[in-house]
Amino acid sequence: ITQKKILRFMERLSAKMNKNVITVSNAQSDYYNRSYRKNVVTIPTAINPPALVEDKLQFLNKYGLLPKKYFLVVARIVPVKNIDVLINAFIKSNHADYKLVIAGNNEANPEYVNSLKLLARQSNDIIFTGAVYGEEKTSLIENSYTFCIPSTSEGLSVALLEAMGLSVPIIASDIEGNREVLQTDKAVWVRAEDEQDLCSAIEYSITHEREIFASTEFNRNLILENYTWEKVTEKYINYLTDLFSHRNDRVSRCE
Repeated sequence: ITQKKILRFMERLSAKMNKNVITVSNAQSDYYNRSYRKNVVTIPTAINPPALVEDKLQFLNKYGLLPKKYFLVVARIVPVKNIDVLINAFIKSNHADYKLVIAGNNEANPEYVNSLKLLARQSNDIIFTGAVYGEEKTSLIENSYTFCIPSTSEGLSVALLEAMGLSVPIIASDIEGNREVLQTDKAVWVRAEDEQDLCSAIEYSITHEREIFASTEFNRNLILENYTWEKVTEKYINYLTDLFSHRNDRVSRCE
């Protein structure tokens, strides 16, 4: 049984067995509605407002990195994230003295991770950090030149929200999950699984620094206004209050 089949089975099970379903994006809600005729509620992913790391070089020195001199992807390393496409695009691009940093792991499929590391051997400018957390993760995101999210499919990426909250420019695949939070002119968009698009986006980012950083303050404010736990928790409270209110109404009517 493939991992894809297992995930699809769990998805069908959740739709059938749960009366009330919450998803993190409108795209997911629409999918459940189309696939299972299930009315669901959308409450987005949330993050804590990112706090800047005081010692900016502490974690960069660990990997031989310079601030704002590397492209970054932070993700679980699975095929749908298209990290192989990103690696090939980076190798083929004129990336000057910039590096590509891949932060993430997949302990359930180390063979796939190793295949990407083998692919990356074609360049000395690609670094795998493994999974990162806390200040190390924040520091890597904060000091990256551009955050890359070239996935074929996303719900609503926590790492993307964190990158936007830390005022980092974004290269994003043109998919519903990314479009949900990023406005049309606030990212460098690429077609999912399109190596040439990614290659061009990397080169454009390097040669158009002023343009790509022009969106970062808008993106940061959007995150602070809509995707912090303070904002999202209120949505959960309202949802649960409404849920129990309707339940009590039904009980009263039965009595």
